[in-house]
Amino acid sequence: MMQKLVGKVGLALALMYLVTAPFNTKINAQDDGLNLPTELYTLLNEGVVQRYGLGAAGIASLTPDDAFVVDFGVAPDALWLAYRTEAGLTLSDLLTGEARSIEATSAGLPPFRGRGDTLAWSPDGAALAYTTEAGVRVYFPVSEAFFEIVISPLLHLTWSPDGLFLAAEAENNIWWIYRREGDTLVLTSALPSSVGFAWVGEGLLLFAPEAGGLALMDVSNGNAQSQLSDEGTLFRYPAVQGDGSVAIFGRSANETTLDPALSYLYRVTPGETVAVTQISDIPVDLSELRWAPGGTLLLALRGGVLALIDPASGQGFTLPTNGVVAYGWGALRPASVAALPMTATGYFLAPESSTGIIEPWRLANDGTQAVPVLFTEADVTAFAAAPDDATYAYHSAGQLWLLPAGVEAATPLLTVDAVQALHFNIAADTLIYAVDDTIYTLALPDGEPQILLTAYSQPQSAPNGETLLVRLGDGDLGLLVLATGEVKRLGAFVWGKWLTNGAILAYGALASGGDAGVYLADASGQAVPFYTPPSGIQAVDGALTPQNTIRLLLRRSTVGPAPLSSVEIPANGGAISDGGAVGYLGAPQFSPDGRFMVGYGSAAGTLVVYDVIARQAIALTQPPNVQAYQWLAFR
Repeated sequence: MMQKLVGKVGLALALMYLVTAPFNTKINAQDDGLNLPTELYTLLNEGVVQRYGLGAAGIASLTPDDAFVVDFGVAPDALWLAYRTEAGLTLSDLLTGEARSIEATSAGLPPFRGRGDTLAWSPDGAALAYTTEAGVRVYFPVSEAFFEIVISPLLHLTWSPDGLFLAAEAENNIWWIYRREGDTLVLTSALPSSVGFAWVGEGLLLFAPEAGGLALMDVSNGNAQSQLSDEGTLFRYPAVQGDGSVAIFGRSANETTLDPALSYLYRVTPGETVAVTQISDIPVDLSELRWAPGGTLLLALRGGVLALIDPASGQGFTLPTNGVVAYGWGALRPASVAALPMTATGYFLAPESSTGIIEPWRLANDGTQAVPVLFTEADVTAFAAAPDDATYAYHSAGQLWLLPAGVEAATPLLTVDAVQALHFNIAADTLIYAVDDTIYTLALPDGEPQILLTAYSQPQSAPNGETLLVRLGDGDLGLLVLATGEVKRLGAFVWGKWLTNGAILAYGALASGGDAGVYLADASGQAVPFYTPPSGIQAVDGALTPQNTIRLLLRRSTVGPAPLSSVEIPANGGAISDGGAVGYLGAPQFSPDGRFMVGYGSAAGTLVVYDVIARQAIALTQPPNVQAYQWLAFR
């Protein structure tokens, strides 16, 4: 059994050699902000949840002023926040600001705070567990069902990487392990003593008995155990690192001169034989310490103050905040680069580094780093690039502006409080935009605004410039023929978009209340069924590839976090190809040719690019706080 478990560890952790670099962690304040492994979330005495962004992203308050939050849990996509007040449990969409009440006072309150995660999402976002005075309660978003376990008060909850097991920590280092079966949980194991705990694979956990030693347990294989180290060493608080190794603290069981709170840093290296190695001879005070994601940094919450601690040296840096009662982390972002080549150019809004003013940035398809394309004295709230990729229109300081290619100073076009869906037509001689429920055109360079449609919104120009896709006042999608002014109703579609061949791709139903599916429509406005997603699944975007296939992006049709996946279907019909799992991405958009997806790796505005062919996600390091991404149209 020992050999079997060790082999499973080797596969699960996927590391065959010792690496020491991950412990060279910078914890000091950087010139451009805090060097954190991912976004840090804190709950203050005032009942407010705040987010510390990466780098220069800054600090943001996330919960309503009138909500006194008692605990919270960040979703695995870092786009949703679950929080409790005395009134109940709420889910908040951090991108849109929309919130939904999930449960009233039956959600209970946590018996402890600041000693662990009291609201914990499963990695697939399909379950949310939270501690209560009676034990633990679990919410399942797909079925909207609840399940309750009555048990002694709990400190901390953590799901296995596959989301099949929930570990719950009680006082005195006692752990209870539950297996998820549908919308219920079944007790599968108990650890009478473990100072800390780490999932190191699917159903495989590493634990450190208080009496000493280190062991593995496979809860998916009858709780089979394997001893990795004897009781001669007292191990504490294991954490899995990004390279697959395990960081853990330890000290000799016979040590008498060292303060009991102090221990040394060790590493557990998997392979055919597991190596347990001490890698630091500097003792670290483990009082009130918890690992940050990735296992290269520790946090200490002492007296309402948070400090980042280097696990190898014990040196720390105090965060500029007081009155912290609990904290949590966002998802680790994927590998980061300054830029990467893509098949299309994109634009987005983000703060300019020296002024903090929100400006338009250009992310070129040639792999060069994103740069601002203009500088204003006030935030830009809407932006459009012409097909020449050099002429710009934007809204700032209550005015609509035009900046032609090669001109240094922008020209004000008109005074207007706000505009939506701003874009150029394909000839770049007209601006099209909406103000509330009215669509306007503006001939360039010096025309006057003309009302095109009233009680319509969300205009999208066709690649041939002859029609507009519009949203009717009753919520349906329609097609406006510019030459005649005729509006053709398409259907009750949630979203619709132009494909590069001039067809319309839409998701929804032909009539309100109908079964949802993916439809194709041509210039005649006749929508025909193309693809019906499985039950409980919705399409969120699509694109036409150069191979004349339509690539669709799918997710669960539930409120809250849901990982994405893709399928590919010949445009003329045929066999469906599975594009595989994509993971989490906020507000995802396919590039015009469907090769790339761009979206947000967190609600803090981390821009993530997903390469569909390579099946790899990459985050852009700069700038922070990205919003309103758009691909260059008609190119």
